[in-house]
Amino acid sequence: MNGKEIIAVVGSGTMGNGIAHISALSGYSVYLVDINNEFLDKAMSIISKNLQKQVDKGVISESKKNSALDSINTTIDISNIKGADLVIEAAPENQDIKNKIFSELDSICKPDTILASNTSSISITELSTKTNRPDKIIGMHFMNPVPIMKLVEIINGDKTSKETKNKIITFANNMGKIPVECNDYPGFVSNRILMPMIIMIFFTILAITLEIFVSEFLFLRRLFVPYCTSLLKTQKSIKIQTPKIILGIYISVNSNSSSLFIYFTPP
Repeated sequence: MNGKEIIAVVGSGTMGNGIAHISALSGYSVYLVDINNEFLDKAMSIISKNLQKQVDKGVISESKKNSALDSINTTIDISNIKGADLVIEAAPENQDIKNKIFSELDSICKPDTILASNTSSISITELSTKTNRPDKIIGMHFMNPVPIMKLVEIINGDKTSKETKNKIITFANNMGKIPVECNDYPGFVSNRILMPMIIMIFFTILAITLEIFVSEFLFLRRLFVPYCTSLLKTQKSIKIQTPKIILGIYISVNSNSSSLFIYFTPP
């Protein structure tokens, strides 16, 4: 691929405007597509602010910023991207939405257009079945924030061709990204690593919280049970043999504290 080719990005949210940003900075002619002009105006405002931050930090020049902004065309008519060489879908992570987009893109784009998805979890092979070009369907999972994070996952579907894969790797390199190739398995690479880490963090917090809970419970039992026994026995109108405690327990866990509530009732 070269800087004269057209890159279209479908979806102008956080990931979409980030992909459009780096595509324009890399010299490509860019189309940014969304369902209404309000979304597109917001996206262009964000892109402009982020480019200005790069100017202020000395990462890019003012002229390069202006050139990048001039390279981005916005549209609410998806048929306007029929001449794109590469389309990157960055719509919400919803299977039905993506299926519909890929089916529509397949019907309007030229036969050699590569259709890529920024999905982090949806099967590339499944998306390819909605088109008549499964060899040109591939995953490009960028990391957030796109202008800063270097990693991009390149996900091959069952029928993705080697030619398509090589073109996308070249595209990622031109963007200054580090492509990591993988096959179409659940979670790809990053989420297959991330999810077990999150689960381990959860169980670590749970173990610490339970340890605190047990300590608090034992302390409260020693403190309050004798008190409640004495208090209840002084109430002549209440006939009891031994006090009983009904516990209603609520544990609130966050990064700063854990909370324990115990409710006492007479027998």
